[in-house]
Amino acid sequence: MRHFSILALAFTLLLPVASGAQADTTSDAIHSALNDRFEIEDAPVAIDIVYEPALPAALADSASPMGLQDFRFDRMSGKFSAVVAPLDGSAATISVTGYVKATVEVPVVRRSVQRGEVIADADIDYVTMPAAGLTKGLVLDPGELAGKAAKRTLHAGRAVRAVDLMAPILVARNSNVAMIYVVGTLQITARGRALADAGAGDTILVLNTTSKKTVEAVVLDANTVAVGNTPQIAQQ
Repeated sequence: MRHFSILALAFTLLLPVASGAQADTTSDAIHSALNDRFEIEDAPVAIDIVYEPALPAALADSASPMGLQDFRFDRMSGKFSAVVAPLDGSAATISVTGYVKATVEVPVVRRSVQRGEVIADADIDYVTMPAAGLTKGLVLDPGELAGKAAKRTLHAGRAVRAVDLMAPILVARNSNVAMIYVVGTLQITARGRALADAGAGDTILVLNTTSKKTVEAVVLDANTVAVGNTPQIAQQ
């Protein structure tokens, strides 16, 4: 899967692109030079090129494959410059300038979702955001929203951070649970009280109501937690 550091996108200013990028048209060549720089995991980037001043007619009307030289791009402002020429030599090299609008469709919730509520497919909407304005840790794949619960209130229309999501709550704080200990081939069960809300696979503190000791445990289901090194149970 493609991976991209969004922080690098936000803070890298001037990016020279290697000479020799080529394609059927000038815009195709510039798209080719930019595509690899705007790849974001789980979110296709839409790139819109605006030439200022307008692309010279010799380039706009040319049917010859184009080559790029000395392509430079400022991510923060979106401005670019390049030296462009038909590869067949039908015209002289020409300098072009302009700016690029790079945007991403980001999944958001269409309504306020309260802590502990599970996000359904119908709750998901999308907003268009500048690719250079994305912050690290945002959820860009709608599949990572649906079925998750809100760890804190999520506001309609706002991008969601991964740290704001959790597995749906199976064990509620202060609820009674069965604590399973495994010692060798021996399995021991005790009664406990969960000290926090948690979902399947989460590690929480549980109070043994008999010994009054607090231990870490992994949530197996709504009524059971595994204590200690019990991976064979936690994976069931």
